[in-house]
Amino acid sequence: METRLKFKESICTSYVFHMLSVANIGYENDYGTKYKDYHHLEDLKILKNNETYLTVEGGSRCGQLYTLMVGIPATYDNIMDMDSYFHSIIELFSTGDLNREYSIFRNRYTGEAFEDLSQQRAFVNEVYEIFNTYSTEIIDIAHVMLRNSKLFQERVYEKTRPIVNEYTKAFKQTIGKFGDLMSKWEQILLVAYKIPNFNVILIDSIDNGAQAIDINQLNDVFGMYDNHEVLVRFISHELGTYLMMENLSDEVKSDLLDYWNAIESLSSYLNTMYITGLADDVGANEYIEWYKSNYEMGSDFILEQLIKKAREEIEKNRKRKNSEF
Repeated sequence: METRLKFKESICTSYVFHMLSVANIGYENDYGTKYKDYHHLEDLKILKNNETYLTVEGGSRCGQLYTLMVGIPATYDNIMDMDSYFHSIIELFSTGDLNREYSIFRNRYTGEAFEDLSQQRAFVNEVYEIFNTYSTEIIDIAHVMLRNSKLFQERVYEKTRPIVNEYTKAFKQTIGKFGDLMSKWEQILLVAYKIPNFNVILIDSIDNGAQAIDINQLNDVFGMYDNHEVLVRFISHELGTYLMMENLSDEVKSDLLDYWNAIESLSSYLNTMYITGLADDVGANEYIEWYKSNYEMGSDFILEQLIKKAREEIEKNRKRKNSEF
């Protein structure tokens, strides 16, 4: 059955998160232990020293250099283009020359080409102004990534690739049994995805760390679980959360930290009750309990109004309880 949920193989995504794992950045697992000795200790130290800049924590924190040095390079389809990106990064932040051909940035940030040179210069100037404070760190990290990409391609990827592909093949059979998850979410939330496809990239280096990592609008990275149903539940949860985020207003998105529990809990509740039937790992909380009492399958509701009402009433209950003590 053809669905919009796709499984994508990516050597560049695998490489970027391989380097985070072997440097023990956000991930501490057997994979990192196994492959860290392939790399020079000084390179791993450089990455480790910049851990805060290169990591994310759910909806609560995004490292200052995560997009530039992790998210964007992970979206490339081949090592050569990714290396060119890092060379461009080094050139830009070493020279400060904003007049060079840096169309690579616009394409990776927005998926759109520059209309003219003045537009390119304005955009590159914006990138430079945002990140120039971290120019030393950016250059150091980029050099590390360039020094190790060929080694990964020749000595690691050829070993790990067949393992990941075999797992993906088997997992697709499992998740297929749950039907068209994206259509299910659209039907229950009464809104539609704006993206044509949702790409899942499975990699074997991110145990014991952040999962469901959106490296851009179309691609999410997940680890490989022995229990396939755990991964089905995880992917479905992200599909629900993503669909909500696409259809919420800028008002809510600008205050996302305050709404995050309401959004995540709604995704968890609906995923368990109506989409997959698999118990989510969020656990019982006051938002889940509120949705149990106030959400009715098939009711004509507006997504944002439901989330706002949940947050408003739970905040009132919290204040009332606090005033009683």
